[in-house]
Amino acid sequence: SPGNTGIGFRFKNGSGTVLTPQPYSGGWTFAVGDAVNGSGTVAGTIELIKLANTVQSSAYAISFWVHVPGKQYANPAAGNTNRLNLNYTPTVVPTCTATIPSMQVQLPSVSRSSFNGLGSTSTRTGFNLGLSCEANAAPTVTLSDSTTPANGTDRLSLTASSTASGIALQLLSANQPVAFSSSGSPGSGTVITPPSPASAGQVNIPLEVQYIQNSASISPGSVDAIATFTLSYP
Repeated sequence: SPGNTGIGFRFKNGSGTVLTPQPYSGGWTFAVGDAVNGSGTVAGTIELIKLANTVQSSAYAISFWVHVPGKQYANPAAGNTNRLNLNYTPTVVPTCTATIPSMQVQLPSVSRSSFNGLGSTSTRTGFNLGLSCEANAAPTVTLSDSTTPANGTDRLSLTASSTASGIALQLLSANQPVAFSSSGSPGSGTVITPPSPASAGQVNIPLEVQYIQNSASISPGSVDAIATFTLSYP
């Protein structure tokens, strides 16, 4: 870690494996691996890592040289080093947290006769997704299906504990069905943009949930489903 700036760095080899530093001749060495055959080139990356909640701007220099163990002829002369200069300035992004990290929405009981075919719906229940936000926070919100992560439709799958069949749940934002973000397509799905507060405080995202028929026949029983929300920042 370069001082107490809240930033550290790590090395990876050409395959993306994080390298563990080993003490060597008063310093540290990293086993990067074999050079590319015929080129004399070794590949790797250096990554900056956030180590603390608060990060400071800083500049840092890393001096290094390539060493071939047990091959004196292949190693550079003393003082023949490379130098990597790092300059970084952190960007502070105002954030939000959920006021209730795990909330439950109780749905009313409905009769099978409330549905009249595929895609028919019954009984909307409103609720608020509450966020506690710093001033000027500007997150966007996406929702995903916890039971079927690859689901990119607007139908929320029932959990295995549900005894009803032939129906699903549908979430709505501003009276429009919410499409879920599929695990196979990160960033997909409906993007909900709550208002950005001028001062720190609570922001409520109004949502609704309703039953929707998704099969030709319906069997009565219990209905449970789980959605996960994700906050993203510009």
